[in-house]
Amino acid sequence: ASAGGTADKEWKLFLAKASLPYIMRLLTGLCKGHAPSQQLVSEIIPALHHIEQTSSEGHVGSLAENVLEVLCENSDLKTKVKECRAQTRTEKKKRAMAMREKQLKELGMNVNTRGQVVASVGAVEREMAELVEESGLKCVICHEGYKNQPQKILCIYTFSKRCLLEDSEGRTRKNLGYFTVSHFNVVHYDCHISAVRLARIRDEWESASLQNSNTKCNSLMPIWGPSVTESAFTTCLARHNAHIQEFTGVREASLSYVIHDIRMLLLRFVTERSFSEESGGGGRQSNIHFMPFIVQIALYVLTTTRRHTHEVAQLTSFLAASSADWVTMCYGAESPSYFLVL
Repeated sequence: ASAGGTADKEWKLFLAKASLPYIMRLLTGLCKGHAPSQQLVSEIIPALHHIEQTSSEGHVGSLAENVLEVLCENSDLKTKVKECRAQTRTEKKKRAMAMREKQLKELGMNVNTRGQVVASVGAVEREMAELVEESGLKCVICHEGYKNQPQKILCIYTFSKRCLLEDSEGRTRKNLGYFTVSHFNVVHYDCHISAVRLARIRDEWESASLQNSNTKCNSLMPIWGPSVTESAFTTCLARHNAHIQEFTGVREASLSYVIHDIRMLLLRFVTERSFSEESGGGGRQSNIHFMPFIVQIALYVLTTTRRHTHEVAQLTSFLAASSADWVTMCYGAESPSYFLVL
């Protein structure tokens, strides 16, 4: 059945089927590196795209996203997947514009032939005329970003959890750290706080999960925009670190922990491990978008804590070590992969 012609009730029953997650995994395995299977599965790309936008207990949305990413190995199918996703974005934009026009009409405003918002009050007219369409990151609540709100800091909903820094570490008492994943939903910190206040009956992060595509989250990682002050960024970063300490038990989210966090995120790509197993949402595409911003955090910590000398000394010592020493280091927390990220 095609996704577009399925009634909501029937579609919900379909998504609730216990076999669906296994079918998605099976399709991923069959299509990986096998062109004939990819061609057969390409007939249901619209349905897979519809499924990847949904959230359910079986995480079928993320599993469907994985199937589509495998189909993108074929250049023709990659184009088809992109067209399908672009069409959805266009439809969502049209619905958003229709809602915007309805709200403007209720306020006694309208959009002229040049696409400008006009009103009877001169000050309001000038303010609305200055608005520009957001083309980059934008808040999931107010749908504005750094173009219309350049000094209002944006954050990424993230989920961090305590874990071993190295599973094969050759010690009785192994080093603990944390890993971070994301569904890459962006929100203004102020909008997040306002939404939490309105949902007073819920826990902060239970409320936030509704804005985060029904995906678990327990922190907000700040994005340093071009016009955001350093003080605003550091304040949000301090809150982010405090949340990590609260939910993972680490004493301080230092540079070494951030490097390990990046390393473990990269290992998930390399080993094809699920990104949504713990959080319930967010796949490869979401987390590759997330990667540059966690690197931004590492660079900021590196430059502001003035640890250049210490890190250079560590790297110099690692590069001077013999290949036998490198093998031994593979069984420690500061392994070759750690220094590669550093």
